[in-house]
Amino acid sequence: MDILEPKSLEDKDIVNSINKGMAQKLAPKAIGITKEELESRLPRGTSHKVTDKVLDAINNMERDIDLDQGMMEDKVISSLHLLGQGLKGVTLEKYVNAVKYVNLKKFMLNKEAYSIVFRKKYNELISKGKQVDNFVAMYNQTDLVVELEKQSILPAHVEYNHVYHEMISNLANVARGQSTSGKDVSPMVQVQAASKLLDHLSPPVENTIDLKVGMSDEAKSVQQELAEQLRIMNENQMKRLEAGESIDDVQKINIKIADAEIVDE
Repeated sequence: MDILEPKSLEDKDIVNSINKGMAQKLAPKAIGITKEELESRLPRGTSHKVTDKVLDAINNMERDIDLDQGMMEDKVISSLHLLGQGLKGVTLEKYVNAVKYVNLKKFMLNKEAYSIVFRKKYNELISKGKQVDNFVAMYNQTDLVVELEKQSILPAHVEYNHVYHEMISNLANVARGQSTSGKDVSPMVQVQAASKLLDHLSPPVENTIDLKVGMSDEAKSVQQELAEQLRIMNENQMKRLEAGESIDDVQKINIKIADAEIVDE
């Protein structure tokens, strides 16, 4: 998810650069993914083989596409479950390439991202005079890319949840007098950190809503008036029937509510 949104085409490159820098600063540290770890995280029942070529592609993503290695390792690991969803023709190598492409296109045009991830294929198409845009559009609509893009549409507070907990931990350390650099923290800074920490850790305030259930006094008054008129009307109808009037004449209703009159003829 982009942290900032460009307001015009002119500032798109600037905003993309800022987003890229902020995303990489917030990224988890690169740890290097081993064959054993990758195999343990693959969905059960899948037959994907972890080869040296795949491991090399994963552990050298920063070198190949110039995005933070730790961030890209996290992206690769977090969406591995897609390999167990029956996507046709998807190999582990194709999955890694798709992860690269989807994350690159956040900071550039689809065509640029494609040319970086599939450099050899892109150059071949150019040399043969092919319409590269058509190939890019087709790749962009593949099931794997679409599913990965769905995974990437996350609110910032969800995507960087690990950073939130890290910052809370840092605030707690500062409140105890321990700075991240190892230097002593002044009492004033400790108090400020403790105050900020309490803002984040305080339980949610219970909000009560005062709801009035039932009829208002005005509605009750109208209902009582209507009930009284119906009682009187019923008594009058009985008297008229007893006096020998026809049932059709007696059944005509004339009810008055305030200044309005309802007549059923």
